Amino acid sequence: METASQSTITDRNKIKDITDVLYQLKPEARTDALSGSPEWLNNAWDAYRANPDAFTREDITLDITFKNGAVLKGISYQPYLGNGYVSGMQELTHEQNCLLRELLK
Repeated sequence: METASQSTITDRNKIKDITDVLYQLKPEARTDALSGSPEWLNNAWDAYRANPDAFTREDITLDITFKNGAVLKGISYQPYLGNGYVSGMQELTHEQNCLLRELLK
């Protein structure tokens, strides 16, 4: 894997639009600490593995730096899995995935 691009988003409107999408996301329910991946995510990986040429694979890592200097590192976003996957969250809707991907270009 290689880093294809790296950038910093400083535009206030774009940051607001991204956070609006992220605030809509809901955590994936876990019954216990040993719970595996949710069924939808397993199915999305199976679909990708069965025909990887049908997908445009992008693994995007977000690091968010707050004004107070705190950093939230390593948020994984994989738009090609299902309707889109953000680490630890329920599957995105098609609309959320399209909007987030466009905002991060």
